Amino acid sequence: MSDPRGASVLRDDVRLLLSELKAHYIKKIDILQSLHQKDIHNRYLLKTGNMDELLDAVIEGQSMLDEIDGIDFEIAQVTRRIGDIAGMDTSALEHFLSHSDEPEVMECLTLKTTYLARLQVILADRNEIFLDMEKAAALLLKDADELKKIRSINLKKNEKPPLS
Repeated sequence: MSDPRGASVLRDDVRLLLSELKAHYIKKIDILQSLHQKDIHNRYLLKTGNMDELLDAVIEGQSMLDEIDGIDFEIAQVTRRIGDIAGMDTSALEHFLSHSDEPEVMECLTLKTTYLARLQVILADRNEIFLDMEKAAALLLKDADELKKIRSINLKKNEKPPLS
């Protein structure tokens, strides 16, 4: 993708689109980092039993994932525009770019790989947190059921027998 003298052969419009892709991947990585920090705090909330705040934090984390979905849409649009310029569909373009030695392309691919690796770790962590939340909720329900039984027994003890 470079000429023999080492000069880039990318068109300026493609270079600008690659720059846009780079910015999108950086934004996604930043959001994941924030999400990771929230998940560390979520573990603390789970250990301390602060379920109300934990639920709010989980909802906020979901909105961060929704923001990533919006960025994914933007990435798809930019990728489609690059494909239109190159005269390739998305899969052919991705194959073509994966063999590029252009620094801009290589940087985008590195950012994408970094993002995907971090996403896998964060999704595994979040799954573990959700499983722990389910266990805590089940324990809470069991405790509530036990308290209900105790209360029922106490009420029966305090009932006065009917007068005959």
